Amino acid sequence: MKNAERVREPEMLEHREFGFVYFNRKGMERHLSFPDRESLIDFIRSRYPKHAYYSTAYYISPGAPTMDEKQWIGAELVFDIDADHIETSCKNVHDYWRCTKCGREDRGPVPNRCPNCGSDKLNSVTWVCHECIDAAREECEKVVDMLINDLGFHQKDLEIFFSGHRGFHIHLYDKRVYDIPQEGRREIVSYLRGEGLDIALLIERTLGSSIRPLDLDSKCWGGRIARGMYEIILTSTEENLKRLGITASVRKYILLNRSKILENMENANWEFLREIIRRRGGKKSIAKIIEHVVNMYAAEVDERVTIDTRRLIRLPGTLHGKTGLAVVNVDIDGLWTFNPFEDAIVLSDETIEVEIVGSIPERVWGIKLGKASRLKVPLYLAIYLVNNNVAELCRR
Repeated sequence: MKNAERVREPEMLEHREFGFVYFNRKGMERHLSFPDRESLIDFIRSRYPKHAYYSTAYYISPGAPTMDEKQWIGAELVFDIDADHIETSCKNVHDYWRCTKCGREDRGPVPNRCPNCGSDKLNSVTWVCHECIDAAREECEKVVDMLINDLGFHQKDLEIFFSGHRGFHIHLYDKRVYDIPQEGRREIVSYLRGEGLDIALLIERTLGSSIRPLDLDSKCWGGRIARGMYEIILTSTEENLKRLGITASVRKYILLNRSKILENMENANWEFLREIIRRRGGKKSIAKIIEHVVNMYAAEVDERVTIDTRRLIRLPGTLHGKTGLAVVNVDIDGLWTFNPFEDAIVLSDETIEVEIVGSIPERVWGIKLGKASRLKVPLYLAIYLVNNNVAELCRR
């Protein structure tokens, strides 16, 4: 990597560009740099920004006004996992949107355009809940697993940060990735998503061709598909196989011969597939099972963030301007014990009275709000409600 020796540790603040969004000003102030942590902290304390960002890239002159003048050194590999991009049932309960042109309102994720009038002028209100966070955790876990067990990176070079909203950021600090161009980063994303897998080849491998057949201990996507197929056959019912689009003949064969099929799979014997394929729609049924397994194991990451070698991302230790929650480091081994509604709250729990001016869920962050027009809530929750445009602070 060019100039690799300039980057010796993950933080290296003096080689990063910074950007800030303020409460009473539009746009972002960027192309800023700081010689050390103390200077950065003094700046934040004096300007109290709404959002704070730093570059995933390292530069020789990060404060220069143009990208060419900055002199790019390299960039971390970063993955953004956001529940906004994951299908969850909770969004149909607590998220809603309104068209500013025709007034149409509905619950659920905001569409690209109003289904009533076609306008793209839509206002939305989104909420953070445990189901959102758990969905993001699952995707985060998939990414970490593939980075370590498939791509050979080390856990010590990975850090996870709670984004302060509905997801996580994974940073990979490994000099081998710093100079990977955009196309190479896009290929890594495609691998994590399971894109471009040759399902016909996978079926051929399971049939014991000259290529080494799959087994439950196989590495990478081959092993995942083998284990996923095993899980589906182990837990299959008539109804869920039908839901996957499996033909009646294949469903009957799987359910009648389940024990024998599982035993064969445990011994890397996939001969039963020949019998399935001989049946009506058998090959298509196997392809549908594999496609379902790929969807199960594929990780949902924001490609734009990973491929951008000059990306600005949220600065750890600062507050998210919409939620008031902190962008905090999450221990990889403690991913499922991390509770953002406790571990990312840094504002006071002093009671504040707010007036409700919009629709709110019955519970927010585990606190029951009720239906009164005025509520007394902890300061940290009041900040969230006000920033979500559903409440206003009451004058004393």
